[in-house]
Amino acid sequence: SRRRHTRYWRDWSSDVCSSDLERLVDALRAWRLERSRERQVPAYVIFTDATLESLAESRPVDEQDLLEISGIGPDKVARYGPEVLALLAESIRDDG
Repeated sequence: SRRRHTRYWRDWSSDVCSSDLERLVDALRAWRLERSRERQVPAYVIFTDATLESLAESRPVDEQDLLEISGIGPDKVARYGPEVLALLAESIRDDG
């Protein structure tokens, strides 16, 4: 269930600067919601929660890194890659 998955994520992330990771996942979710509204599709069609969590954890820096994340293929890299990478780069600057 979603609740169990969220609890697992929070327990796991508490070992790895959970507030930074949670802020980044929240920012990615907000971005995803905007894109899903623009495209008039459910948010999970853009990226699943698990994919957003993987993005926040691994913080890819280029398109090749994005392709290594489960749930992201060439089409999604082409469509969303530049925006996602910019958002991730901004979060790194904010954390640094």
